[in-house]
Amino acid sequence: MAEETENTFRILVTTDNHLGYMEKDPLRANDSFVSFEETLKVAVEKDVDFILLGGDLFHENKPSRQTIYRCVELLRKYSLGSKPCQVEFQSDHKVNFAHCPFPVVNYEDPNYNVSYPIFSIHGNHDDPAGSGDLCVLDLLSVSGLVNFFGKHTNLEEITMTPLLLRKGTSTLALYGLGAIRDERLHRMFVADRVKCLKPPDSVDRFNVMVIHQNRAVHGAKNHIPESFLGSFLDLVVWGHEHESRLSPEFVDSKSFYVMQPGSTVSTSLSLGEAGPKHCFVLEIRGNQFKSTQIPLKTVRQFYIRDYALKDSNIDVRDPEVDLLVQEYCEELVESLLDKARREHSGDPLQPKEPLVRLRVDHSGGYQTFSVNRFAQKFISKVANPRDIIQFSRKKPPGDKEAEGRSLAALGQLETLARPALLGGVTMETVLQRFFKETDRDNQMSLLTGRGMANAVDEFVNKEEADVVMEMVKHQRKKTRAYLIESQVTREGNIREQIGKYKDERAARMTREEEARETMEVVDRARRGANVSEDVLIDDDEMDVGRGDGECPPRPATGKGSRGGRGSRGGRGARGRGKKDLGTQRTLDDTFGAANDAARGRGATNGRSSRRGAGSSTAAARGRGSRANPVSIDNDSDNDEGFISRSSRNTSRVSSATSKRPRYQYSSGSDSENENLFRRQ
Repeated sequence: MAEETENTFRILVTTDNHLGYMEKDPLRANDSFVSFEETLKVAVEKDVDFILLGGDLFHENKPSRQTIYRCVELLRKYSLGSKPCQVEFQSDHKVNFAHCPFPVVNYEDPNYNVSYPIFSIHGNHDDPAGSGDLCVLDLLSVSGLVNFFGKHTNLEEITMTPLLLRKGTSTLALYGLGAIRDERLHRMFVADRVKCLKPPDSVDRFNVMVIHQNRAVHGAKNHIPESFLGSFLDLVVWGHEHESRLSPEFVDSKSFYVMQPGSTVSTSLSLGEAGPKHCFVLEIRGNQFKSTQIPLKTVRQFYIRDYALKDSNIDVRDPEVDLLVQEYCEELVESLLDKARREHSGDPLQPKEPLVRLRVDHSGGYQTFSVNRFAQKFISKVANPRDIIQFSRKKPPGDKEAEGRSLAALGQLETLARPALLGGVTMETVLQRFFKETDRDNQMSLLTGRGMANAVDEFVNKEEADVVMEMVKHQRKKTRAYLIESQVTREGNIREQIGKYKDERAARMTREEEARETMEVVDRARRGANVSEDVLIDDDEMDVGRGDGECPPRPATGKGSRGGRGSRGGRGARGRGKKDLGTQRTLDDTFGAANDAARGRGATNGRSSRRGAGSSTAAARGRGSRANPVSIDNDSDNDEGFISRSSRNTSRVSSATSKRPRYQYSSGSDSENENLFRRQ
């Protein structure tokens, strides 16, 4: 038994912890921290060798100070200690952690005592961005609390170098691929620009990959098919999907298994979040592995149900149908609350108030009721009272011409952009073609083609989510100043002057000047300098007699701010302000719609986590599947439950536990065009 323990990796696996989710909600602020602490307690109780995180440790790219503080507190409490780590790190630290200023695995750093090392990739919520291409995991890495791997800064070509680990006679190669936009990564896989380096003894090692992408199909390119991954792998730990699947799933086309741990906290009111949450203890011995699910007892309960009012006994012709529908929904919620009380784990840290979502189909002439008034009845009983009811109505089968027209412009732009995605065509050319060929309703009024191309390029290639909105706000400010200087009052003249100003600016500014202007906007977006509209234009503070079209600074609000000379606009400001007041109001009306559109576009450009748990594409790509890929080894009681890897691995290394030399990467390649490692 002792010999088996010495040769068996014990790894706690968890993904999508989303620390800091709903941290401003009085009821749900602690949910993510409580469940994450429970997983760390499991790691200590099961005495694992290390903890493996599959991305989205944090819910926000820029978490609050309180969230970072509480995370560091938990990591220091459960990760650090005097118990030695039995895992030998065999690969080159400087290659595996090249992005870190201190490229060394933390439990081999003489400055730290680490009992339970933590290895983590980044997810789409806590991914590197902005100046320095940093994220919160970089902060934890430089602090010595987390071994951050799987960060790839070159988005033209990705080369994964595995972490080579050894415990007794068992050896492990751990590959990491942090979150990348699915469309981009999909294109890179298709273009064969994603490669995995393999050590010379790859056949004898157990090969594991940790990935954080869409597994469920959200579109032709909005997911990563399992068939894209290498057939040399034995197990894939898949993050990002929040549904917890209890057993590893075999991918026949590639002969490896996929483990989907799911999240430890519910971040959306969807079916994928409704099931029980788990963490997993993964045991690897030689070429076999076993996964044990550990139910989390502190996770807030979540119940979701679908109901159709036409299936109830409520008559739509009843004069009190609205009241009857509301009473019917109340009964449904009360029944779910009773179920929650019966199924409570009894753990004092598990919240008493569950999450409840009723998706009510009111097709057939049923009227809806006030969701806010309904919520008042369950404020102290449910954790999400304002989100309990979600009304929906099935669309009748019929003409979809209106929907098609609304998407026509987007489809046209996608068609034009496709050559640019494959190289050889600039984004500026694509956008200029689009705005030249599209109808008048889709034309830009403020931005030039080059300006929009620069903004879109920053958004796509550098993931600057706010740059398009900031560019629109910046150009609106300049255009309004120009119009006020021109003293235009009629709406028709305003639109004419806007077009004239845009054409003059396009002819006057060079490509370099527009690029420099875009970088200034990007810097402002990074600093979060979202200037409000009352600062941009203020009737009382605007000196309309100025000739440069700029706004004077807002007067100070300290002592004497109300009585200083000229504090209300300067000499003659009131009289001349009345003359141009019509201009200002007309400008507000003209730009109101553009302002709303800019805000909407900014919201759309923000990241969203797409959840779902559908089955992904299983079509084989490249090499075919092998015969008799797996077998269950139950020859002895000690091996019970372990899943054996393919019989191709017949040359398993069974050497003693003496230290092996570090591995070094080389540029050689085998018949499968995959680079190798070489020993020093």
